[in-house]
Amino acid sequence: MTKREDKIINFFSELLHSNDQELDVNTALNKSMEIFDEITHVMKEGNQEEQTEVLEALEKVNKNIQEQFDDICEKAGVSKEDIQAMIQNPNNFKPEMWDALQGLQGQVDSTYSSHIPEKKPAKAKKVKLKTKQWITA
Repeated sequence: MTKREDKIINFFSELLHSNDQELDVNTALNKSMEIFDEITHVMKEGNQEEQTEVLEALEKVNKNIQEQFDDICEKAGVSKEDIQAMIQNPNNFKPEMWDALQGLQGQVDSTYSSHIPEKKPAKAKKVKLKTKQWITA
């Protein structure tokens, strides 16, 4: 594991495994932005090897987050859809927190949408239909 990959994974691991009941959201957002800026720089300026390294680290983080999310939902007795609806409702956040989260989400979306190739729809195959010859009496 490289130093950069280790840094990304460790940051998210520490964030997710924090034992504090109250998370300092501003600190977490600031650290997230630092990591995000580094990831963005690598995705824009890095070579193929560096970009692959970052994407592999993010895949590991995503897998870890999904596993923890599933565990939380199971323990809380709620569905993923219920949790997603709750976190997508701005009424559940202070206005400044909601704005910060939306800004971060916008940056993530714009950066990664420009680096992940779109799946092109498969071209329709041309099929030559044979005309049936009807028997006439």
